[in-house]
Formats: sequence, C-alpha cells, structure tokens
Amino acid sequence: MTQPATNLAEELRAGHSIVTHTHGTSMRPLLTEGRTQVLVSPVNDEIRVGDIVLWKSGEGVYTLHRVIRIETNPGTIIVTRGDNSITCERVPAEEILGRVTQIIRGRTFQEAGSRPLRFYAALWRLTTPLRLPFLRIRGRLRRMTNR
Repeated sequence: MTQPATNLAEELRAGHSIVTHTHGTSMRPLLTEGRTQVLVSPVNDEIRVGDIVLWKSGEGVYTLHRVIRIETNPGTIIVTRGDNSITCERVPAEEILGRVTQIIRGRTFQEAGSRPLRFYAALWRLTTPLRLPFLRIRGRLRRMTNR
C-alpha cells in the first residue's frame, strides 16, 4: 500500500502513533483501499518476520508491506513484499519508520500481532510458491488486455 508523503515520518520519529488510510492493492486481501485504516506506531523493539512495516521510498512515497525475511550481513536489511505482490523490496533497517499495530475496518479494531493475524501471515507466506505463478499470469493477462 502506498500513500503520498506528508509528515508521517516526523510524527513517528517524535514517538507518536498515527492512523492512516491504506491505498493501492499490494496488501490485498488483508488491507483494502477505502475500507481499511491502520494504526502505525514507532518501532520500539525488534522487527519480526510477519510484521507489516512502513518506510518512505526514494520517490517520497510511504509503503506498507509485510516483512518476509531479515538479513543481517552486513548491516540489517528488512526484506518486504506486499501480500498481493510478486516482487520484494530490500529496505535498510534504519529506514523503517513504523510498524502496523492495529487494523481498523469500520468500528472493528484488530491487533496486528494477534494470533489470528499471525496465523494468516504465516499461512500467506507458506502459500507464496503456489500463488506466485497465478499472480504472474494475472499480470501478463492484464498487460495483454491493456494494449
């Protein structure tokens, strides 16, 4: 999910949590544009595989994607991918601005670290090898129909 840069980074660096709408389709089906808000909090402890983290790209766009791997040689690199994406991003740990701590749909609040969402994240990661060929085919079909 991406969003135009405002002053979210400053708020998080100051230790404040923020609520923001999600945009885009890269984190579907968990985060749906127009239906989902997230509470993003500063990272005060260790980032874990399965967390959804926020960082600001070189183009000035904030991105929320799931951590799929953490590499520690040399330095710490957080490898992320959107749940609905086939490409990964390698983000230096010091560029991570925050972590999603709650997912908000209407009047329903769900802790991002809750057992059901951790199970969902683990299941989603395990099924990636099965989903990737379908995502690639879908991408090719979309490109063919848009010509």
